[in-house]
Amino acid sequence: MRSMFFCIDGHTAGNPVRLVAGGAPFLEGRTMSERRGDFQRRFDWIRRGLMFEPRGHDMMSGGFVMPPLASGHDALGASALLRLSPLVRQRVRAIYEPVHPLDPTIRCVSHVMWTDWPLSPGAHARNAVFYGERAIDRSPCGTGSSARMARLAARGELRPGDTFVHESIIGSCLTGRVLEALEFAGTAAIIPANEGSAWATGYNTLWIDPRQPFPAGFQVT
Repeated sequence: MRSMFFCIDGHTAGNPVRLVAGGAPFLEGRTMSERRGDFQRRFDWIRRGLMFEPRGHDMMSGGFVMPPLASGHDALGASALLRLSPLVRQRVRAIYEPVHPLDPTIRCVSHVMWTDWPLSPGAHARNAVFYGERAIDRSPCGTGSSARMARLAARGELRPGDTFVHESIIGSCLTGRVLEALEFAGTAAIIPANEGSAWATGYNTLWIDPRQPFPAGFQVT
C-alpha cells in the first residue's frame, strides 16, 4: 500500500530540512521522549524512506508537525571533520556516558562540536557540529549553541539576559540568549533561546510504495 507524505522542503541557515506537514502517524506517549520511542519502534521506515536516498540524502534533517503536549562549520576542512569526528566521539564514549537527569532514554554522546574563532562581524564564536555517521550541520546548530551557552554560563562568561551570536561553517549565524539560570535535578542549568532564519524552498508530495525499488531508502558508505 502506498503511503503519502506532504512535505515542506527548505533550509535553516543553510542546513537542508524537510518538514512533514501531512501524513504523520499517530504516536503514543505522554511525553515527547515516549513518542520518539514509539516512532522508532513502529515507524522508523518513514524516517529512512524520506531522509535517505533516493528521496533525501545524508545531510537532510527532518521532522513532523506534531500536536503539543499538555503542560508545560574554518580551520579544519569538512573532510577532516568527517574523518576525525567519529574517532573523537568513540573515545569520549569509552570514558564518559552523559545521562539526562530526568529521562534516562536520553543518553550517550551523539554529536561532536568543533569550535573556532568567528569570521563574521558581530559573531562571538564559530562552530561545526558532526552528527549521525557522516553529517556536518550547515547551520549554527541550535542544540549545539544551547550546550555551548550552558558551558559558558557555568564558567561565568554568560549571564541571564546576555546574548551569544554563533557562526556556522558556511558563515550563517544565530543569536542565542540566556533566559534564566536555575537548578535542574540538582545541577546548575540555563533556559536558552535561539533566534535565526529558516526559508522554505518548495513543496513535495512524496510516497513510499513497497512495490517500488528502495522503499526504505539506502545509504552509500
